[in-house]
Amino acid sequence: MDFFDAYPPSEALRPYIESYAIIKFTEPMSYNVLPNQVLVMGIYPDGLLTSTQGTSAVEVRAELFGLHDHWRSFHMQPSEFVTIHFTALGAGTFFKVPLHELFNGSSALEAFVSASTLEELTERFVLAPTQAEKVRVLDHFFTTRLLHTSPDPLVQGALCFIYESQGVLPMSELASQLHISQSRLEKRFRSQVGTSPKKYASLVRLHTLLHHHQPDVPLTQYAYELGYFDQAHFARDLKAFSGVSPKALFRSMKSISAFRVYPNGVYPNE
Repeated sequence: MDFFDAYPPSEALRPYIESYAIIKFTEPMSYNVLPNQVLVMGIYPDGLLTSTQGTSAVEVRAELFGLHDHWRSFHMQPSEFVTIHFTALGAGTFFKVPLHELFNGSSALEAFVSASTLEELTERFVLAPTQAEKVRVLDHFFTTRLLHTSPDPLVQGALCFIYESQGVLPMSELASQLHISQSRLEKRFRSQVGTSPKKYASLVRLHTLLHHHQPDVPLTQYAYELGYFDQAHFARDLKAFSGVSPKALFRSMKSISAFRVYPNGVYPNE
């Protein structure tokens, strides 16, 4: 990996976009990506990204990735590309689609953006001579697509409670705090965030572990603090989440600087 640089969007876009990550490989690379807490859009100008799911491989050029509850594997040929990381409620500001329909999947951007607009965006991004100008190209694209819809205050409130509890919050308590039934909360949350409150809380809970893990703290302590009744259940969830054992995951986190630069959980296949 030649570089992996994250840039903030313009001030007006920051409620909707966390960052742009501009990445360049000069050699072929296979890597795994951990489940994120937000939707991600990727533009791969050379069309050299291959997404591997099970035994099938799909070439990707421009894609909107939904939330996932398991790791994914990718192979990239030498190229430069960008991934756009939205805020939890940001993607719905640009793309009118029930976001839960993308859960554990993705959609080609042509489903939301005309081919000519996407071609123009890709060309301007490639031709921009500096990283700063590439960021301005992206800012212009998203500013023109901004739908100016107000976020649902109830879903915003649910997200705040989930973050404050670090994902360790019974859904019955969450609904009670918001004075709404669990079924109504789930319906509104799923369409705007991309998955159910319970599933989203589990993602937050595991990301809490990744970002605060200390090598000298036993996993049993983390399992207890994150609401697990036994370490075996905790280890199973973490392996489904990352594709590797807890020990292998934390070992790869220490050796791969990209994880520290941008917490998207990118680490090479072993």
